[in-house]
Amino acid sequence: MKLLNLTDPEYGAELRSRICDDTTHSIEYYGATTDSRKTTGTSQISVLAGNGDAVSLTTSINACWGSKRMGKRTGIIFNNHMDDFSMPGTPSWTDDAWVAPSNAANWIEPGKRPLSAMCPSIVTDSNEDVILVTGGSGGAQITTATALTIINYLWFGHNLLDSVSKPRLHNQLLPNTIFYEKGFPEEYLEELEKKKHKLTPISFPPVTESVCSHNGAIFGVGDFRRLGGADGF
Repeated sequence: MKLLNLTDPEYGAELRSRICDDTTHSIEYYGATTDSRKTTGTSQISVLAGNGDAVSLTTSINACWGSKRMGKRTGIIFNNHMDDFSMPGTPSWTDDAWVAPSNAANWIEPGKRPLSAMCPSIVTDSNEDVILVTGGSGGAQITTATALTIINYLWFGHNLLDSVSKPRLHNQLLPNTIFYEKGFPEEYLEELEKKKHKLTPISFPPVTESVCSHNGAIFGVGDFRRLGGADGF
């Protein structure tokens, strides 16, 4: 995907035109061209100050213990994000150990960064005042977890605690499976099955760390799914 496509209305409309309300389709129908990567060493920090300054920071060493190498001088564990690149003819592993095809857009080349699901986010209103700071950890599920937190808060009008806590869905197209979190409403899952979706429980749920500004007050929520937390001074 070209970066400019992310804000191109015509590109968005073309993607939406492939969505059918009555059934799902094969991955080829959706034009999938990239694989998704599994990461296990990611942290998210979301900060909002009283004067409106905001920071959303996602850091990762990628796999558990990264490259398994430590700097002798600093003691820092080095990451192994080179593993996030694809290599010609070599399959990649996704979050459920499903083999995804190698993709030329993600091959190793000078000056490139590998594919990543990390998406630290700062949301502003029409006056460019910060109303929400969020981001997540959890491998390929980061993008959907972050998006659902934003959707719950902005579109559905939930408070921040409920926006973070509500059960989530995830579909990364490769594989074409909907992963659902325990507690997701059964009636919705049944409707998805009627539309021929394959459903699988999430074994390792993603988390988001979020802070918002509402009516002059600042609220923070650490995701209960792991040992996150919120604090202020």
